[in-house]
Amino acid sequence: MTNKELIISFLKKHNYNFCDDCLSSLTGISPRQSINQLCNKELYVFSKHANIKCHNCNKIKITRSLANTFENTKIKNCLKNERKFDFLWNEITSTLKPSQQIPNWTKHSGFLESEFEICSITNNAIEVFTIKDKHHRSIPKTDFENIFNKWDKYISGEIKRNELRDENKNTTYIISILKIFCKT
Repeated sequence: MTNKELIISFLKKHNYNFCDDCLSSLTGISPRQSINQLCNKELYVFSKHANIKCHNCNKIKITRSLANTFENTKIKNCLKNERKFDFLWNEITSTLKPSQQIPNWTKHSGFLESEFEICSITNNAIEVFTIKDKHHRSIPKTDFENIFNKWDKYISGEIKRNELRDENKNTTYIISILKIFCKT
C-alpha cells in the first residue's frame, strides 16, 4: 500500500482531523515531513485546516482530513453528467469549513505555493481571507455560477485565464475552489 493509500484508509476509518505528527505515528509513515509533502501535493484529496484541534493529541495545529468530495460517487456522477450548479454549490458550502486553507490553482501552473483561507460560508456567498495581502473578500454565489458556466471551456483552453479575470475580480478564488470540487 502506498503512503497516500495508507493515509486515505486511516482517515476513512477515523473521520476526524489529525495533525501531521499524529498521522505519522498512527499510520507508521516516516519521516513526518512526508505526510506534509504528500498531503500538500494532493490537496484535492486531503483538506488542510489551520488552527483546528487534532483529534489524537488535542493540540491546536494545522490538521488534515479527507476532502470527501471525490469519495462520493453520487457527487462525481452529478458533476460529470448533469453539471448542475445548485448541487455543486450545496456541496461546496457544506464541505468547506472556516479556517480551511485553499491553495491557489490555475490550469496552466497547477497548485501554487500561495493560498487563501475560508472565513465564512453562507447560502449566498463565501468570504475568504487572502493570506498574502491580508484582505477579506466576499464572493457571491452568482460569481461562482458565472465562472462554473465557463469551467469546461477554461479547462479545455477555449477560454484563457485572463478572459475570466477581466470578467470577474474573484476568479483567483473561484477557480481554486472549483478545482477541488470539479473532477475535470
